[in-house]
Amino acid sequence: MNTAARNETICRRVGYDIVVSKSMKEAAEFEFALLNAGNVKLKGKAGRSPIFIVVGGLETLRSLEFRELIESHNLLVQALSDASSQLDWRTLLDRCLACSKRVEPNLNRFYETLPDRLEDFKMNSTDSQN
Repeated sequence: MNTAARNETICRRVGYDIVVSKSMKEAAEFEFALLNAGNVKLKGKAGRSPIFIVVGGLETLRSLEFRELIESHNLLVQALSDASSQLDWRTLLDRCLACSKRVEPNLNRFYETLPDRLEDFKMNSTDSQN
């Protein structure tokens, strides 16, 4: 399976149009607004791989709205990845949905898929570091 087809499949799974790998995230993290989208099994690859969605460019990255979103999003990822967490992931998901409307309206699809993708965020579901 080629990379383009693999990425298209992942985009459908996470409910967002632009998905990048960990290496792309590391190269672009100071130029683009990125969110952790979990660790997914990629066809033709061993184990799970961390993926990220590209929410916007530098203007979005620097915005107060994105900073509020990323703070809530990181807490959400923490709650989803750690079964012993005292954080309520459902409340955090609602907070992310509210923040996302001010950042990028299409993010609602991404957040709406999360309850069906909980395994993608479990600590033991990844063979790669975030």
